[in-house]
Amino acid sequence: MDFIMPVWLKHKLLRVIFTSTLLAGPGFSQLNAAEITINKVSSEIINDIYVVNAKLNYELGEKTIEALENGIPLTFYIEIEFLRPRKLIWNKEIVRHTHYMILEHHPLSDQYVLINLATSDQFSFKSLNDALLKLGKISKLPITEKKNIKPGMPLIGQIRTGLDIEALPPPMRLQAWLSSEWRVSSGWFKWKIQS
Repeated sequence: MDFIMPVWLKHKLLRVIFTSTLLAGPGFSQLNAAEITINKVSSEIINDIYVVNAKLNYELGEKTIEALENGIPLTFYIEIEFLRPRKLIWNKEIVRHTHYMILEHHPLSDQYVLINLATSDQFSFKSLNDALLKLGKISKLPITEKKNIKPGMPLIGQIRTGLDIEALPPPMRLQAWLSSEWRVSSGWFKWKIQS
């Protein structure tokens, strides 16, 4: 029986994505696997604002680097929660903050650009490694005002970061959801907060 190619598969871009999705399935060896790790986190109060400092390590896989260098921007999320620990049931969420950074490659200038979505600040770098080092350094990120936290309340902080697949162009999302190289997240990292 002959295979009849669906109309949607005839589009060149979708054909490439479909083929690479098949190749990225089980058993496909990834030479350069993506990984994100959290090395250090702390929090402090500055001018009555709780701020977070962190050192994160981003390693991109071959497919994500290829997409970036071909003009696909990558959006990374940094999710931070302050929780009140409880013994008998799950911890109570007190504060949740999500921070977004976009990484782009500009081929004409051969520059990597990081954009902070909250402030619209932009940073340019000659190398991808330098851009990833900047992405991984969180310094005095404001989370919440001190007045929002009850004095003496025991608090646990947790942070995670990853690649936001939903921010990719629609034709690439299927490939991203099916490939472990794109579904990369640090997992939660916890620390104790002094209130």
